[in-house]
Amino acid sequence: TPQLQAAIFNALAELPEIKIDTEATDGAGRQGDAIRTAVKHGVRVEYLFDPEGGGVFAERTILVDPAADRSLQGIHAGTVISEQDLLEEATVDSTKETGPAV
Repeated sequence: TPQLQAAIFNALAELPEIKIDTEATDGAGRQGDAIRTAVKHGVRVEYLFDPEGGGVFAERTILVDPAADRSLQGIHAGTVISEQDLLEEATVDSTKETGPAV
């Protein structure tokens, strides 16, 4: 329910290693709320949520500290390392179906 989703979101916001961003934008330009995890190995993960329905529509990894890992040196802080955007979902009848053609 929306009330339960709001309660979970608020509970996560109380954790010291979690940050909330209410003005996040994914790679497709959609705006939503984001939960940001603590920085580990120089990167942090963000989960972006639809502010109306509460569903996750993107997950991304962002470089915060290039000096934390030799393989990240030379890449600027703030660079999105990876992002998965959920653009569409469909129910199908078998594992061989992929849903409607885009």
